Amino acid sequence: MKFNTILFSAFHKAYIQPKAEWIQPIHVGKAISDDDLGYPGDDTGDNISALNPMFCELTMPYWIWKNADRSACNYWGLMHYRRYLAPPTLNDYIRMRKSRSIQSDELDKYLGEKTKARIDKDLQRYDVIMPYRRRLIVDEQNMTMEEQFNMLHITEHWIATLQVIREKFPDYEQSFHLFQKDKRMYYANMMITSWTIWDNYLSWLFEILFEVNTRITIPEDSYQKRVFGFLSERLLNLYVYHNRLTIKRYITLNIESY
Repeated sequence: MKFNTILFSAFHKAYIQPKAEWIQPIHVGKAISDDDLGYPGDDTGDNISALNPMFCELTMPYWIWKNADRSACNYWGLMHYRRYLAPPTLNDYIRMRKSRSIQSDELDKYLGEKTKARIDKDLQRYDVIMPYRRRLIVDEQNMTMEEQFNMLHITEHWIATLQVIREKFPDYEQSFHLFQKDKRMYYANMMITSWTIWDNYLSWLFEILFEVNTRITIPEDSYQKRVFGFLSERLLNLYVYHNRLTIKRYITLNIESY
């Protein structure tokens, strides 16, 4: 079946699944998983599934980029098993809310045909659909992107990323220095856009990350080991900023299971 837009949702464990046919769950990190979730995995064809502990949900867009049937849709999006983007309602605008916690049995109400039609319509007017940006708060202090990364993660990883960008994509260097001073960020690598933009973005992103991988030591700590997931969240912000993409912001549905 042909859809204008397909949302691919990254699952690493069993969880509530939307019923909508235009939302496709993908088992990420399947190459190193003992579980069978019953979903297509990111471990066939050209894939980096075994690198999931370092690349997190990025193993899914890499697999889609290299292997998915492009005739199935014109646009696609990256979602998470418990996070989905949805159009804001009037009340959301009034309250300036950027996310909403919902119970799992409410999920299909928010991801029905009206939402699908709204996504298709907005993609005719905007380059990308993304979450609302959030302030970067650590210990009640609003930090810049650079400060927040260095506070929570490993400074050498940030420095190595800048060096790779300087060498491989020098036209991005000025944008990098400007964007890293921003105190808000689009988070979780969530985006809905065209194949063309995905192709350009993922080609750029993985060229950077694969090179950074050759220059750093991957931490043993299971949290800091997710280095490329952390870096890519920031690099998506850089790519959108540098390329001046037009953005439609959606709220993030955070699904709470009973």
